[in-house]
Amino acid sequence: MNVPHKINLCDTAIIQLLLIFKKPVVELKQRIEAAGRKVGTSIRISDRMESRLSGPNFAITAVTPK
Repeated sequence: MNVPHKINLCDTAIIQLLLIFKKPVVELKQRIEAAGRKVGTSIRISDRMESRLSGPNFAITAVTPK
């Protein structure tokens, strides 16, 4: 996932999250094209998953259905 360093009020930013089975974190971070610091970790996965982005003091608008 990319983490923008700073977002001004009323600006927008694209947050890109990649989940790919059996790929190293380093490779996934290299595939992220959106601006910002790239962060990643290994997680346990199942056949059904979802992700949610949240944070204090700003609005987040989903571009796809929940």
